[in-house]
Amino acid sequence: MKLPIVSARLVAAELDEDRERGEFIDRIARRIVARGLEAPAVLFMEFHKPLAFPLGQAALVAVPFLGLFFAPEEIERAVRLLGSPEAVEQLITRIEEISTEKADPTEKKRDPD
Repeated sequence: MKLPIVSARLVAAELDEDRERGEFIDRIARRIVARGLEAPAVLFMEFHKPLAFPLGQAALVAVPFLGLFFAPEEIERAVRLLGSPEAVEQLITRIEEISTEKADPTEKKRDPD
């Protein structure tokens, strides 16, 4: 049985994409929390998580219109985010983390000893 050969370039591209996606999720989460919309945003995303893929595809149809207001790169990232239930879950988690930090910035993480 032969094992697949994975090129370093492919691995680096995947790591770069994961890092980029994490930064994008963090930026969106911070904007939502800064506007005080964490509760409605989390509620909306939880209810619509099963529809993540169709919503992502619908966003592709709206690209010409959205291109008037947003950069094409941002639209592409948002479509990839909307199209993945895992990414939506990461966004929800990040919003909750930032919201908790905002609510009590003096709270330190305790060791589970």
